[in-house]
Amino acid sequence: MFYTKRMAELFAMDTPKRKTNRRKYYWYLLELGGLITNWDPRYYIWTIAYLIVQLILGFYFLICFLVSVFKAVNLMGMCVYLNLFALLMLSTFMLIVTILLQEKLLIFTSVADDAFYEYGNSLTRTEEIRQMNENAAKMRKMMFIIAPSWISLVALSIMLSDLVDVAFSYPASNETVINGIDQRLPCKMWIILPIDNIIVRLLTILAQGVCFGGAAVVIGTADLIMFFSGQTLVIQLKILNMAVLDTDKRAAKLYETNLGRKPPSEPSEKSKDLQLMGFYEFCLKQTVEHHCAILRYVVIYSELINWPGGLMVINGSIVVAMSMLSLMQGGGQPSVLITSCLLIVAEVASIFMVCEVGETVTDQCRELFDSMYQFKWMDCSAEIGKSINIMKSYMIKRPIVLTAGSLTPIDRNTFGAMMNTAYSYMNLVMASGAVD
Repeated sequence: MFYTKRMAELFAMDTPKRKTNRRKYYWYLLELGGLITNWDPRYYIWTIAYLIVQLILGFYFLICFLVSVFKAVNLMGMCVYLNLFALLMLSTFMLIVTILLQEKLLIFTSVADDAFYEYGNSLTRTEEIRQMNENAAKMRKMMFIIAPSWISLVALSIMLSDLVDVAFSYPASNETVINGIDQRLPCKMWIILPIDNIIVRLLTILAQGVCFGGAAVVIGTADLIMFFSGQTLVIQLKILNMAVLDTDKRAAKLYETNLGRKPPSEPSEKSKDLQLMGFYEFCLKQTVEHHCAILRYVVIYSELINWPGGLMVINGSIVVAMSMLSLMQGGGQPSVLITSCLLIVAEVASIFMVCEVGETVTDQCRELFDSMYQFKWMDCSAEIGKSINIMKSYMIKRPIVLTAGSLTPIDRNTFGAMMNTAYSYMNLVMASGAVD
């Protein structure tokens, strides 16, 4: 069988420990969505085949949705198809990005909060950190249930639109094709291959289910990755801030633990105690190492979410605007109203979640600057003061800023701008006279 050296390297990289850490956070969602490929020589053919099917179906239905936008008989139909086109394009793009960055995704999704950086016995707020990790774990469990379930509800509302309309006694159309849009499918659309018999119809319905179900898993899992990894980043920055703030206490704790006596309290005696200054140097070295580990994590995080994040910024405003227009112009059709409501909540929550993480990361970097001035560095030796100045120039002057598409920072201002843009899009269409 065709099995390359690169495939073998990726298989070797995905160690049992990494699989355990990954499934602790994501279960098997990454594999189900095709975001991570199983490179085991026994199974890789099946996983690659599944990935190829997802990509082919994705591009096929992207073309169908795009043509359907122009064939829609009213604004409501156009908005619905634009929504579905934007969401499917986002999921397909994410799938392609993860294929290209498979190695980094394997490393990134297997990082555990409790094994990010080990301070040993120098930390003084172990109970506070433990509580913070427990709260984060509870939030992860809640998000793991909510995000994929909500996106799956969107996919189900699309596939079961006819049943929803029947349940609410909405009058159904007797026509099979309206302006090229096939009405016999769960998701009514223009189709490249004409449906001229029951077999083609069933295969098309199956293809829609596989494609939309896969897209729902990809988008839901991508939301989890962005939230979980952003949460990890925020927690690590908070721990780093604690470590910097408690430098005096950490050095004193190490001094007492290793030498069996308390360190001198007078500033003049502290700066002359070479052993105490050595512990200060060790504590500062730990904070620099932790910061470097965070920067390595941020580099991978940025590479993975940069362009999908840019597409999210572009798509987000369009999806929200089109969903709002669908609500206003849905003509009372229950399936359209339900799908539009689900999409608005999902899109706004997803955008806010990512932007809030970016804002919190930047805030924590600013707090790190203040933390540098809050421990008693002036009581230390000149060598320690010099080390602190180097740390300030290295760690503080270039705060971590997450960006979308290398164009705009991911923060609350971006979230506000996207919501304003969505409102402007809606008003533009309303003012154009296209809406009565």
